[in-house]
Amino acid sequence: MNTLNEFQLGQEAINYIKFVLNGGKTLSYCILKNCNLDYGKVKTCLPPNFKDDVNIFDYNKNILSDSFINNIPNNIPTKTDSLLAQIIESYLGIGGGNVCILEDAAANADAPCMMHVIEDSDTLVFGQEVYYILCNKGVMDNKKIEKRIHYAKSLWHFVCIFTSLREGEIMSLKKDITEHELNLLAKNTVKIAIGAYAGNGYLIWQKD
Repeated sequence: MNTLNEFQLGQEAINYIKFVLNGGKTLSYCILKNCNLDYGKVKTCLPPNFKDDVNIFDYNKNILSDSFINNIPNNIPTKTDSLLAQIIESYLGIGGGNVCILEDAAANADAPCMMHVIEDSDTLVFGQEVYYILCNKGVMDNKKIEKRIHYAKSLWHFVCIFTSLREGEIMSLKKDITEHELNLLAKNTVKIAIGAYAGNGYLIWQKD
């Protein structure tokens, strides 16, 4: 597969991010309440082999070529997934209490099929909502990060925040996370990854 190209985006990308967050769960609401998204920059990374007459500003549409999509076997992370995992891994490696929280908009904590996921130490629950926390408190390699991305990803919604907590705050987080803690995580957000292009890419917002 070819390397990815980076594109800087404008206000229309920020508007799309707000649109996605408006359709999300409590974490999305906390981001809208606590982060001024207009004070930030947005980029995306995409493979060079676009479809003909592509519009990279149509964030709801799959703009990748059929050959790129057909070369991705079922359940294998796309190159954009792998790049996002690398960005997350790098951010966590900086330390200083850095964590990433992924919102699983499609999951219900009471669903029988979610039992094994809920029992995982990296899973947090708020009511029926499911979130995944990635941090350096344990072994967090690239493959494990890609697995969490896969869990949280849907064609219509993906949200991952890059935030931080003091070490004591991270250790005090329980399985049942509170809205106060979600607000605190949202306030400390410095970067957000939002799903785009029908689940085949991401927009990356970074605080100015």
